[in-house]
Amino acid sequence: MFSLGVPLSVCHNPLGRTLTFLKAMGAVKDLIAKLRREAHHQEEAILDIVTDNEWLLVDLNAEQLMSGVDAESMKLKEYRSESYAAMKARMNPRGVTDLKLTGAFHSSMVAATDKWPVIFSASDRKTENLVSNYGEEIFGLTEKSKTILAHDYLKEDIIEYYRQLFQL
Repeated sequence: MFSLGVPLSVCHNPLGRTLTFLKAMGAVKDLIAKLRREAHHQEEAILDIVTDNEWLLVDLNAEQLMSGVDAESMKLKEYRSESYAAMKARMNPRGVTDLKLTGAFHSSMVAATDKWPVIFSASDRKTENLVSNYGEEIFGLTEKSKTILAHDYLKEDIIEYYRQLFQL
């Protein structure tokens, strides 16, 4: 049951219910107006929160690769060489293509969070070859990773931003 915190006697009075409803609608309209006025600032604030967690975006992208999937949740194609695949299987017990041998590529990964959309890249010398062989989709987050990022890491900071915005 929804309650606006009004006395029960007011709720039984049709005029009281109408006035309470109109007051609540006025408050909702005020919140919507503030959201519209602050739209650009909201985008900047959320981007700042994402920027504060840039390392996490990169870690989630690398973890996806270690699980053998790209940003589209598609399995990375298998290694061409059976002997190389066998050696890699000993290095990664998951037995998947993970694009990691020395760790230089994974360590060079970054997420540019200065504007939307966030762009993932890497500076390792093998990057161009890996993109050519496995596609641009090696960079970015799966829907599952985005959900983890939003719910487990960004949610509280975003809620706090809106609490401050609305002075709650």
